[in-house]
Amino acid sequence: MNWSIRRALILLFILPVSSWASSRIDLNHDWQFCTDLHDSGEASEWQKRPPADTESVNVPHTWNIGKHGSYLGKAWYFRHFEVPGQAADGHVTLHFGATFYSSRVWLNGVEVGHHEGGYTAYSLDITSHLQTTNYLAVEIDNRITEETIPGFAMRQTTPRDAWYDWWDYGGIVRDVWLAIGGPVAVERQRIRTEIRPGSAVVQDQLSVASSLKHDKKVSVRLTAYDPENRIAATQSRLFTITPANSKIDLSLQLNAPKLWGIDHPNVYRMTVEIRDESDKVLDEQSDTFGLRKIEIRDRHLLVNGEQVRLTGLARHEESLWEGLAETPGTMRFDYDDMKSLQVTLTRPVHYPQNPFILDYAEHLAQFKEGGEEFDASQLWFQEFLKDAASRNYAHQWLSDRGFGKSLQSVDVLDTVAITPEQTAMLAALHLTPHERRARIAELRAKAAVVATGHSEGSGAPTKRSGW
Repeated sequence: MNWSIRRALILLFILPVSSWASSRIDLNHDWQFCTDLHDSGEASEWQKRPPADTESVNVPHTWNIGKHGSYLGKAWYFRHFEVPGQAADGHVTLHFGATFYSSRVWLNGVEVGHHEGGYTAYSLDITSHLQTTNYLAVEIDNRITEETIPGFAMRQTTPRDAWYDWWDYGGIVRDVWLAIGGPVAVERQRIRTEIRPGSAVVQDQLSVASSLKHDKKVSVRLTAYDPENRIAATQSRLFTITPANSKIDLSLQLNAPKLWGIDHPNVYRMTVEIRDESDKVLDEQSDTFGLRKIEIRDRHLLVNGEQVRLTGLARHEESLWEGLAETPGTMRFDYDDMKSLQVTLTRPVHYPQNPFILDYAEHLAQFKEGGEEFDASQLWFQEFLKDAASRNYAHQWLSDRGFGKSLQSVDVLDTVAITPEQTAMLAALHLTPHERRARIAELRAKAAVVATGHSEGSGAPTKRSGW
């Protein structure tokens, strides 16, 4: 081999890459698991070292499948991991796709965060706590109360054990990973489309987070790829990013667009790349979208002007062999079956779905009936609502469902537009714990009045033996 070529190849491998683009490190494997029957894990300092009698598991995992099938209470997950050298000067976040129900997380013996809610993703900044070799401990409690989602039925008085109809599958029920990036990160894209004669306009609002302590000038490049992965349009603009969070609005025009429809599920991909003044990549992100106009005219549903007949099924995120901790193979199997049955509408039931389902259904040309059903008396659900709506904005939700009888006009597709009455209820989320308990007691009292009055449909929910 020519020496100049060999030298070029050597330099290619030894020179550092001028990029801060986020990288993802999978943490799904090599976990240890242990139930905490006596709620003694923290007192026994499991957050610093695992107990002796653990089981080896991979995640997604639920302990309510198998020998711990009926266990309600606390359980722990433990794992060691190392981070690559690039993390030394980077920004590292620990991501959980979902943990059911409430969790506390320790890294190297220090509690770094907690989360409540079994179906929404969350992340923790662990940059300042990292060591060469790291010990991660996660405590999870799958018990439900009157204040959890799902939770005990609020109107029931005796016995107090009826709850809404989905199982309490405790565990790390979706993926776990590390994201390593620089001081600037694209948190999400909010993609909206407008179809015009012979073209389409795509508007993209970027949510950008910055850990810098000063403003920074950056170049933002937006690129749309067509269903054949060819560049359909691109644009670059200069912006100044401020500390904390920034919103950046960009738009592209697509000529001769390929529309998304039941018989032709054309899916575009939008990538965003942020570079600094020295042309160093600070971050990049990619998301998908379809071009479609949905109308209801003369009691018919039209997609891009074409009448569509909806045939559908409801599907819980649950299987006999994996419970809530479903893997892509299980989800793909069910949705392929529904496609073979000519299903064009799926109802993903009550809760935010695994992101895999949202993407896969879009490529199968299936609408999803959107929104989640919860009782408005569970007061803290506003953050859950905002998170679910913003994360799933670009997908093909056909309609939203009401969040309980008091919140039927909530639109999860567009910045949570609500009535003044609903706004007043959501304001209760800012109460202190004492005020919150008092508010819940007040709501219970009102529900009791309704239940003994003349309103319809006020019977208590019944205990379910299955779906």
